Amino acid sequence: MMARVRGFTLPELLLAMALGAVILAGLVTVVSAVLQTVRAQQALAGVAAVARFATSDIGAAVAGAGFGETPWSSPGPPALDGSIDALSVASDQLVLRRRARTNCLGNDNPAPDATGAPAAWLREEVFSVRDGWRLVKTCDYGPGPGAGTRQLNAATLVEGVEAFQARFGEDRNDDGAIDRWVDAGAWSDETRVLGVRVALLIASPESVRSRPIGRVRLLGQTLSPPDDGRVRLVVEETLPIRGRLP
Repeated sequence: MMARVRGFTLPELLLAMALGAVILAGLVTVVSAVLQTVRAQQALAGVAAVARFATSDIGAAVAGAGFGETPWSSPGPPALDGSIDALSVASDQLVLRRRARTNCLGNDNPAPDATGAPAAWLREEVFSVRDGWRLVKTCDYGPGPGAGTRQLNAATLVEGVEAFQARFGEDRNDDGAIDRWVDAGAWSDETRVLGVRVALLIASPESVRSRPIGRVRLLGQTLSPPDDGRVRLVVEETLPIRGRLP
């Protein structure tokens, strides 16, 4: 006679299915957590890339601020006049002027100087945050104050910037070191400002269910970002005005 093969009873099948469901639910939870972590890390990397690009562009403008027609051998244009503290709730306005042989688009000035080289005209770059979390740049280029042509009109530099703050480092005793940091226009002598400290609050374009960062301080201003799951990064950079350093 053939031996009888005993199968699973209904209670045993139900128990096995229940255990399988528990294990599957655990795997789904683990995989979901891993994917969420990966998305958050990718979002943070994207935000950091935005920060690097923004501070690099602003830093180049700060470095050349006040640059004269003959490099540093004659007084240059007012480097920072027109900068505004609290242009809006989210943003200061940073104005940077210099004389340059290239225009706002990086092209050589077609007008020659006395030597036949491209003439050094006045270039004015203005940075601020506009609606839609856009850090924008406006740039005029021309032979002198009030005679420039607008070549960039609130062009978006980067997106995702919720706030932009700037402060200015002044050397009050001519020792070549910054003695105090002030808001725009609060310096006693603009020519003694040696550097600009900028701070940005940057958010990822999409929600990745990141934990809220709570209140943040941006150069003395307290902000409370919304709890919307976006990855946020606070970036602060101290940028020197190259020609005013010892």
